[in-house]
Parts: sequence; C-alpha cells; structure tokens
Amino acid sequence: MSTNPWNLIGMNSAGSPSVDYMQFIYWHQVSAAEALVPPSFTFDFTEGMPAMPATVRATGVAIIYRDTCTESTPTACSTGTPVGNPILDATSGTANASTTVDEISAINVLTNGLVTCAFGTSNTTNGFNTAPTLPTPLTFQNGNSGTNGGLALYARFEPMMGMDGPWIATLDGGVSGDNAAQCISIIPIGF
Repeated sequence: MSTNPWNLIGMNSAGSPSVDYMQFIYWHQVSAAEALVPPSFTFDFTEGMPAMPATVRATGVAIIYRDTCTESTPTACSTGTPVGNPILDATSGTANASTTVDEISAINVLTNGLVTCAFGTSNTTNGFNTAPTLPTPLTFQNGNSGTNGGLALYARFEPMMGMDGPWIATLDGGVSGDNAAQCISIIPIGF
C-alpha cells in the first residue's frame, strides 16, 4: 500500500443547463510497495453536505512516466511549487453540446519536459480517438470510449523550452457532447 497521496491538479465540469460531465486529473508518485505488484486503485464518489456516497457513471485512464523530477536527487522536484510537485503549468477548457474542445491558453514547457492532455466527453458512444496535430502533434497514450463517456490521454515530448498548445480535439463520428480538456506540463528529471 502506498503512503504517497493522490494530488488533485484540476477539475472541470461541462454541461448546460446542468452539469453532466466532470473531469478530474491527479498526479501520484508510485511508491516502492506499489512497484512490486500490479497497481489497483479505487476512487469513491460523494455528493452533498455532509458528503454521502454517490452512484455515478465513471471512467478512468492512467499513465506512468519515468524520468520526471520525482526521480531527482537530492530533492525531488526542487523547482516545483510547492517543492515536490512535478507539474510546471496547466491549462484547461470546456465546451457544451460541441463536437470539439480545446484549452483556453498555451502552456509553459521545459526542455526535455512532457505535456500530457486529457480530453473527455459525456458522449457515451464516441470519444476523442484521433490525435490533435496542431499546433504540434500529440501522441495517443491511453483511453477508452463508448462506455460511460470517453476519456483519452495524449502526450508530447518537448525538446525545447518555451510555450506549446493549445490543442483542439474533435469527437469521432461528428457527434457532440459536453467536453473537457486539461493539459499539464511535467517537469523533467534534474529540476
């Protein structure tokens, strides 16, 4: 069992007139104990005050990265805010009843860093299965669609420091949904 926490990076909600899609992204440093066995994580959903268990449709995707600042010594992610945080920058956006979604701004990147983007939708039949290519190409990492809404992770290795994005993702099949986009810039090892 891990003693490392799950750290919320951001959450977005979409839907009008009422919210029907929520997307959360987290970072988590895999512990030595987790590395010894196949991982299995459980997330609970609650609503109201006091928080009561909620029944919701849910989907999840994950990816593991090596060579991030979490492996830097003597202090992991010494340039993170706060120290230990591997996320340099983040941007997001939402679109209601739309075939597309994009972020509201470009994102800061470091040399040899990584950008990871999560594109999600309330649409239960189609997802964001085609990689965004502008302004720079993203590569598919993990995802699922056609069940409980679609969620897809894309990434891009950043060879130079600067700005990148925003990217626009399009749902397959010309369908629409209530959509969210979240992109993060990950600090590479050595920072």
